[in-house]
Amino acid sequence: MAEPGLLTVRYYVAAGATAKALETLDALAASRADRIGAEARMAKARLLESTGRTGDAVEEFLDLAYLYPDIEDLAAEALAQAARVARARGERDRARQFEDRLRKEY
Repeated sequence: MAEPGLLTVRYYVAAGATAKALETLDALAASRADRIGAEARMAKARLLESTGRTGDAVEEFLDLAYLYPDIEDLAAEALAQAARVARARGERDRARQFEDRLRKEY
């Protein structure tokens, strides 16, 4: 069953209410230290990227990997996404660091 907060975010995004979606994701991530919290951070990072806030997206992906290392699938995906976005931003050295960490830890 899907988390109601994440479903609400999907509605806000579909309705074009990006600020409200980000606010909801922040609240959800802050209140949950489990997989739902990690999924909220992943959704926030993706939303930030889709709205052009790529620097913020990289940081959110990294926060997810740091805060939820035991949720390995999401932590590894977050590092891979951080590397991808950093590379797209022209931050090649930083992207390589994330890729090295990904290979080392996962």
